[in-house]
Amino acid sequence: MQRFMSFLMIAFAAVISMAGSGETADLSTQPVSSSKTVTVELIKAIENQIILPEGAYPFAEYQRYYAAATSAGREIVVAKYLARLTPSSGDPVPQIPQAFVTQLEKLPRVFDAGCRAITFHFDVTSREIVRPPACNGALPLPSKKS
Repeated sequence: MQRFMSFLMIAFAAVISMAGSGETADLSTQPVSSSKTVTVELIKAIENQIILPEGAYPFAEYQRYYAAATSAGREIVVAKYLARLTPSSGDPVPQIPQAFVTQLEKLPRVFDAGCRAITFHFDVTSREIVRPPACNGALPLPSKKS
């Protein structure tokens, strides 16, 4: 029991220390207005290119969140896909079920969810994925000592 409580305290400390880390984007990513950038056509282009990482759930199980940003002078879309997690807020995208547009600072913040949370970046100008889809990490289970 003592080892489990120690594990919980370490895990809690790790989550708290990452809370302001901007896990949805790197430090150079800046928010911009999503309503003008993230259009139905752009989301369709993103979703036609996306290849989910190994271990991901089926595409239809994800609520998909998109936010406009700039990174290194490029206009990008930061995407966060959530499966089997509590839905977040965002404006529903007409004609695309389970797709939402939101602001960068309002993207769901999920830590250690494995492939229940996937993040990637899409360059608006080149229409290419510039940061490949990746599952969120998972905290290791406490080691069993004999």
